[in-house]
Amino acid sequence: MKTQFALVAFAALVAVAAASPTHLFADEPLSFEGTHFTEHQARGLFKAWKIQHGKNYASVEEHYKRFGIFWSNLEKIYKHNSDKTQTFTKGMNKFGDLTAAEFKATYANLDMSKRPISFKPMDVSKVSVADSLDWRTKGAVTAIKDQGVSMMTYASVRM
Repeated sequence: MKTQFALVAFAALVAVAAASPTHLFADEPLSFEGTHFTEHQARGLFKAWKIQHGKNYASVEEHYKRFGIFWSNLEKIYKHNSDKTQTFTKGMNKFGDLTAAEFKATYANLDMSKRPISFKPMDVSKVSVADSLDWRTKGAVTAIKDQGVSMMTYASVRM
């Protein structure tokens, strides 16, 4: 219950900050060109995010490095979600302090070139297929689940 509340509170905070074209603290200058969040705002979100995900860093240097990555990812999420041509929205998750390269090296380390490929050709001209199929109505699509660290993760994430 506490986790759900924290998640909802954090999501609401991000949603409010991302939805507003103006800054939450309008009298504060931006810390670098093209950002939508001031450093103060980003630090507040980072602090809440660290608490929510139980993140602690071994050194001050690592903390600042991870904060910079988090802020950059926060900006990428904001820019993506502000683009009305996008067909999906992004949100912050427990990987918010990782670069795309770090995430891929840790969680999507699947080298398909070392796997043998074997298949049998099939004559598909004799197969009847529906024009469309909504897998949601068949109960085949479930909510997103955290699979943890797996060397068999097939999805690649780009931030």
